[in-house]
Amino acid sequence: MSILNRYVLNRAYPEGSMTEGYSTKEIIECWLGYLKDKLGIGLPVPRFLGRLEGVGTVGRKIFIDKDFKGVQQAQYSILQHLTIMTPLVDEHLSMIHAESNGRSDDWIMREHKRRLTTWLKGLDLPDGETVEEQTIKRLAAGPSSQVTSWQKNSGFHIEALDERPGQRTIYYGIIDDIWEVHYGSNIQFPIFQRHWVKHPRGVELDGYGLMIVDLNNDGYKDDPWVLAS
Repeated sequence: MSILNRYVLNRAYPEGSMTEGYSTKEIIECWLGYLKDKLGIGLPVPRFLGRLEGVGTVGRKIFIDKDFKGVQQAQYSILQHLTIMTPLVDEHLSMIHAESNGRSDDWIMREHKRRLTTWLKGLDLPDGETVEEQTIKRLAAGPSSQVTSWQKNSGFHIEALDERPGQRTIYYGIIDDIWEVHYGSNIQFPIFQRHWVKHPRGVELDGYGLMIVDLNNDGYKDDPWVLAS
């Protein structure tokens, strides 16, 4: 009713004004169907018009990661999640353990993360005969610095097994970006750059049973990537 009230130009005859104004608008909108690149006079175009078809949303872009830091971080996460790379990843981790000289587990994991990709490149793996062997060589050689990305801003949660038997922990966050990392013409991996919420400090259950998530409470900044599955 509030929309129809806008057509009232003569308050002495409100019903007639609404009828005449609405009819005029309908006639104009009908004729606009025969005219290209014209907009109707009246209510503004809804801001979400066409969004389901991708109109007005941030889309695909291609860029070069010049310092290679982002790609290197993404590469580490990809290697950690691929079963075919597990033997090599475990071999490198064992090597770091042997060199640790009693240092902490945190130091071992930092060194493992920092040196893994460089170590793999230095292995000079054979080309291999099977698809799996060829894929391992391509992955060890590292990805291109050219990245295809899509911006995204949606929430998510991941349920993970806890160290305590039978217990599960739910982690919350936001997907900020989606990268497609390229290892050649036919090997690409989509990977999510996400913003984690610190657990349990940033998560709270209110009195009505609703989960309250504080998106300003950053957590796990050293591990921003997760491989899409």
